[in-house]
Amino acid sequence: MKAAGVPGPPGPVGPKGPQGYIGAPGPQGSRGPPGVVGPQGPKGNRGLEGYRGPTGDIGPKGPPGYPGTAGPPGYVGLDGPRGDTGADGPPGPPGLRGPPGNPGMFGRIGDNGPAGSKGPPGSVIPINGYIQKNDCNWACGGLEYLDRQLISCRQRFGDAFIEAFRMVGNGNQGECSGCSERYYTTCATPARFSKCGDDGGTCQCTGNVRYGSGTAWSAVKSASMSIGCNIGVFGDPAPGAPKWCECVPASDPGVANCNTFLTSCQLARGRTLNYLDRQSVTCPDGSLLSEMQFTGAGCPGDSLRYRATCCQPTRGYAACRDVETSCQYVNTMDPIYLDRQNVACDQFEAMKKWSFTGNGCPGGNMKYQYTCCKLQ
Repeated sequence: MKAAGVPGPPGPVGPKGPQGYIGAPGPQGSRGPPGVVGPQGPKGNRGLEGYRGPTGDIGPKGPPGYPGTAGPPGYVGLDGPRGDTGADGPPGPPGLRGPPGNPGMFGRIGDNGPAGSKGPPGSVIPINGYIQKNDCNWACGGLEYLDRQLISCRQRFGDAFIEAFRMVGNGNQGECSGCSERYYTTCATPARFSKCGDDGGTCQCTGNVRYGSGTAWSAVKSASMSIGCNIGVFGDPAPGAPKWCECVPASDPGVANCNTFLTSCQLARGRTLNYLDRQSVTCPDGSLLSEMQFTGAGCPGDSLRYRATCCQPTRGYAACRDVETSCQYVNTMDPIYLDRQNVACDQFEAMKKWSFTGNGCPGGNMKYQYTCCKLQ
């Protein structure tokens, strides 16, 4: 008998067969015990917004809120169309006066205007000075009537000095009537004028300016920087003659340090001319007479005195000389008889002092004695 063989090695695994059909489910098993809670899963995505429900009833009014902070100012809107002009209202009260404006720029010199009608002749003023005339005033009676006469060389050429004075009335000039008289005063100025502008142009000057030519000049006018040089500004002191403007600077007017003083009070009211010998006027050394007037200011009763102003010529004066008028009858006479006295220095001289005296005159006659000094 044949012996049994030894088993061989297993053969290779065959290919997997097709999946079988799923069988019918088996019966449900009994419920096992609850499992352990697992970890929380990730947050899900937000769902879609639901439909808006119906509007609810209005709730009660809440308490007032706090005021908010002011917002920034809004932009200025565009101008609206202009409305119709309303009727004029009543004038309002005048407003307060505003401060003065700034001085404007100098304008251009205007064109020459048409020639005006010819004016009256201008006053002729000697180159060394000028003649000042007072108004006619009553002069019959006591010496108090002399207080109506101001003998002055101030202001017209700036300040100047008395070169001569004389009473004038119907007896020697026929300019005043009856018992009226007035003083003619000749004034001398030491001011040194120099040309600053032609006729029709502009004078550049800060000081005093005169207009004319030769020995015929207008009264000076004060100028600040400039002034027109024409007859419209100054008048016509020399009709038909070529004219120009001359300036004396404010820094060198020729006259300085004017001082006013009073003489002593003396009996004069209701008295005749011989009582004038109680009065005299004397300027201090270095000064000359510029103005004087008879006055009762500060005097008692029937007394009067002279108020006089003396000034210093800035360039001084040279030699002085004593002069006197002729003797004339004055005893028991009114002030009108002073027209017989001509108190006059020479050209370019000014008066330093004067007195009225009968020394050297026959009875009832008197004269002026005075001192003249040469201006530099």
